[in-house]
Amino acid sequence: MFLKRKLVNSLGYKPNRSTSLDRLEELSDFTSSKLREYSPISYLEIWDPRCEKLKGHVFDSRSLYLLQDAIIEPKQGLIYSGKGNFLEDCTPWSQVHVYNSFPWNTSKRMNYLEIDFAIYLTSNPYYHWLIEDLASTIYSLREFPHSPIIVYKDCPAYVRDFVSELPNEVIYVSGPVRVKSLLMINKGRDSGWPHPIDLENLRSYGPFVKAFNRNYQDDEVYISRLNSKRSPKNEFQIEELFQSKGYKSIRLEEFNLFEQISLLSNVTSVAGIHGAGLTNLIWMQNPNKVLDIANKSYWTECFHRLASMSRTRYDSRIYGGTFESEVPIELIADYFG
Repeated sequence: MFLKRKLVNSLGYKPNRSTSLDRLEELSDFTSSKLREYSPISYLEIWDPRCEKLKGHVFDSRSLYLLQDAIIEPKQGLIYSGKGNFLEDCTPWSQVHVYNSFPWNTSKRMNYLEIDFAIYLTSNPYYHWLIEDLASTIYSLREFPHSPIIVYKDCPAYVRDFVSELPNEVIYVSGPVRVKSLLMINKGRDSGWPHPIDLENLRSYGPFVKAFNRNYQDDEVYISRLNSKRSPKNEFQIEELFQSKGYKSIRLEEFNLFEQISLLSNVTSVAGIHGAGLTNLIWMQNPNKVLDIANKSYWTECFHRLASMSRTRYDSRIYGGTFESEVPIELIADYFG
């Protein structure tokens, strides 16, 4: 960590020196303009099955800003001032997390982009990209439909699927770039709490709506992780059990982003090992229930909150050991009564 800190600081980035749009007295090296409100302050309470009690969260108000002379690290969407000071409002993650996860692609020299406006799209892991990042980009594109969009050159397939539907100029970059005028929506410390307005903007986005399959059926789907990380040793048995109960088994990595939306929009019940695939429950147009099969060391808040906000009944089956440990098959069989 010491060597990483020295390298990052030598390149002019100071993740340990931060500023915020709310602390105007510290913005002497950052010129910003608030263009319009994105979402007002709000409060949400959701039942947490892990501790069996209600938990609440306050969402601060968020706005669309125009930043002048900003430096953006495109993979995670981290933003710095011209002097290298970190802008806290660009991420829902804590400053410590951002520092520890600061990417190594900072060795690339920065380029100054001579454009009037730029919007950026992160390449974060799927859940965080879809639930925490994408809605901000969609809103910015709606407000400034002709703006170029900055994308990390080695972005995941789902990012390329999204930008493939855009008429905008896409600027692929391999490392941090200096942008003359950058559009961004500030983020609060909301990681783990999906924002209702973000979900609304995702579900109402034209190309996504167009992908919905409106031939409603009582399809039940098991999302397999057999070809992914964190797959239990006996997942093939779990998959066979669900198939015997009428569930269709799918591997989402075999489908592009819009095919996944189409496939899941026509589903009423979904089950799977705790992981990014369950994020797609937000596309269910006639939801009934979700089963989350989680390891006790990695039972995060992601899916019971998404299910609650999607008006979907949430259930879970928790197993011990490591991610790869066998799941007692009777634990899953009990789900069917």
